Amino acid sequence: MSSREALAAGIGGEVPLVVYHWRGWDGFLIQRIAPNARVLEASPFDSVEDVLGQLPSRPGAFLFQINCSITRKFPFCREELSEALTEGGWILCNQELVNISKRWLQNHFRSRGCNSVAVDREGPGEELVVIKSNYNWGGVKEREFPKDLRERLGIDEIPPEDLDQKSYRATPRAEVSARWWEDPSVAIEKFIGNGEGYYFRVSIAGPRCHLVKLANPASIKKVGKSRVVGTWGADFRSELETDDPHAKRVLAEVRRTSSALGMDFGSMDVVLDDDGVPFVVDVNVTPWFNLQTYFPGLASFLSGGSVAEEPPSKQLPSLRGLLRKLGSRLGSE
Repeated sequence: MSSREALAAGIGGEVPLVVYHWRGWDGFLIQRIAPNARVLEASPFDSVEDVLGQLPSRPGAFLFQINCSITRKFPFCREELSEALTEGGWILCNQELVNISKRWLQNHFRSRGCNSVAVDREGPGEELVVIKSNYNWGGVKEREFPKDLRERLGIDEIPPEDLDQKSYRATPRAEVSARWWEDPSVAIEKFIGNGEGYYFRVSIAGPRCHLVKLANPASIKKVGKSRVVGTWGADFRSELETDDPHAKRVLAEVRRTSSALGMDFGSMDVVLDDDGVPFVVDVNVTPWFNLQTYFPGLASFLSGGSVAEEPPSKQLPSLRGLLRKLGSRLGSE
């Protein structure tokens, strides 16, 4: 059984599913589509024995759900843990995807023949580029670790706090200062856009893939301010039956990029250029289940029908999640 098939079987309850998470359960997509999974809270300091001692007796699918951009050493015993789990009959999901930093992703796509927005310093001065944090969400989660722990985890310099998603903008290459090109915590990417403002949010759970086509005229797009144009439930093992050429191209590119990454679960943002060529511009292995943005069929499709579709008014976050957020806010004041 492949890792994608094992994850689908775990979500559907056919085999045990363990979600090994750090900051990635309450309010996240995996909780919504697999509410009965065995949940283990992860720590960088976990030992192999710590984890093995909490597992069900029957092996199944084991999903790494670490809300951090670089997870090769999370936990520090990750390599030994993975070997022990495999020997015990567990099928590991998202085990290979240990780096979703933007520089690494786009260079990896380019090396594997996928469409890439990686851009070099030299080039036409008028070409538009986007200056981003190299880590997801401006490195918010990475900042939770003290500097010495970040170093042990292999996390490089984190970006300036003011470089978050709200600060992204399309800028001519000639106007980008030298310090941004030389800062390893910053990613500079080719700007991709089209006249209709079309882009896609794609969610993956095993072989199942849910596509949402959105429209937003803004150069830097936000899902909450976008208009839903169409939704599709797809399967990586078959072709998508639709008259929409964009959806077909996006699925083909997501199939290629997710295979290149070894990605079993997560989400991708895909932007189209004026010729309809799709580019994956963001990858998230711990996608949030957004209560303010309702995508019809998302949860029910990715769960294989094991989770009923609910209107947004009934999708409430767990009490534990609310208390955790409240505690974090009080602790920061």
